[in-house]
Amino acid sequence: MTTMSCAEKAGFGEASKVRIVSEPEAAAIHSLRASSPHGLEVGDTIVLCDAGGGTVDLITFTIMELSPNMRLKEEAPGTGSLCGSTFLNRRFEEMLNDRLSSLPGWDRDTLDEAMHRFETVAKRTFSGNADDDFMFPVPGIADSQEVGVRRGRFRVTGQEMQQLFLPILRDIGDLVREQIETSNAQVKAIFLVGGFGQSPYLRTYLRDCFSPGVEVIAPVDGWTAVVRGALTKTLGEVSDTEIKTFVDSRKARESYGMICSTKFNDEVHDAKKKYWNAKEGKFYIDVMHWFVSKGDDIEEAKAIETTWSQHKLVKDGTFDSIHVNLYKLDTPMGEKPPLYFNRHVKKHAKLNPILSQIEQDRVPTCCGADDELYYTIGFQIHAVYYSAHCEYMLWYEGRNYGSVKADYV
Repeated sequence: MTTMSCAEKAGFGEASKVRIVSEPEAAAIHSLRASSPHGLEVGDTIVLCDAGGGTVDLITFTIMELSPNMRLKEEAPGTGSLCGSTFLNRRFEEMLNDRLSSLPGWDRDTLDEAMHRFETVAKRTFSGNADDDFMFPVPGIADSQEVGVRRGRFRVTGQEMQQLFLPILRDIGDLVREQIETSNAQVKAIFLVGGFGQSPYLRTYLRDCFSPGVEVIAPVDGWTAVVRGALTKTLGEVSDTEIKTFVDSRKARESYGMICSTKFNDEVHDAKKKYWNAKEGKFYIDVMHWFVSKGDDIEEAKAIETTWSQHKLVKDGTFDSIHVNLYKLDTPMGEKPPLYFNRHVKKHAKLNPILSQIEQDRVPTCCGADDELYYTIGFQIHAVYYSAHCEYMLWYEGRNYGSVKADYV
């Protein structure tokens, strides 16, 4: 998988030994440990909103236990979108270009100075007050009352700042609302972390949207909540003296499955998709077998086992490998995944274990309806889902013949 491969290349150790955790889950772990004074108790449900530069990621947990260890249960599939603070920067840059680029003296250096002021001061301190105006350095630009430039400074009113922020804040508010409405439990608080999560205007906006029923909390060290939470979780896994964090179950973020060949049923299946199966002497059809649907509860590290079989004509050679493609599909919550493969279904992972070490005379054979001799291999797929990755293993005769890991975020 991409994440573990990058970690290995960066020198963090072998990919098989690298531990990874999703960013919102890591942030939630830190936030819950750092926010005990806020009166959170076992049974409370919180939405963690990790608002960063590029993405905003969310996850919803119910607290099952706080001490001696922390146990959590995910209440809604994690979501995210590209509505972080870099998109706010782009909106401000567009404003500058629209108003100032036609004026003498405008160049890249002038733009960079104004952008630096926006990034380090205005964006981080604006609270949403329409009366709060901001001045940005634009050296070399002549005074212009029409565009708001005076003595090398460009004036942006509080109302104009609001208009810059609001489209981004509305997107984030919609993501939070989706988590709250999808959750199986009553949400008590929203935790804001990440760089953009420190924005006073974002906190005010969410409070206005969801108060008084839901509290909006900015945890201590929210800027670095992800790395602190990841460290906390890892220390708990490797040390007997540190607090451990367990997630009893997670919600599947997408549907996962394989293509399955099954007998054609004219009351259920599309006749245009059927084909003749010479071995069985009957019409068959390829359908999707979804062993996990979006929103299903998944226990961490507990394998979901499914049984499969593949056949091959003996005259075509030895059965030396098994080819398995695994697929994923994102659908709206509550929507049943489709019966047939379509263009929206994406390849998730591929298993292709070599079976050459199996003695060929031990591979079962059977005679088909066409009087041809077939090898028949029966095997199992074990699917295991973790915080930020999943693993698929192919088992044959009680032995693991190969596995593949895939990103799960």
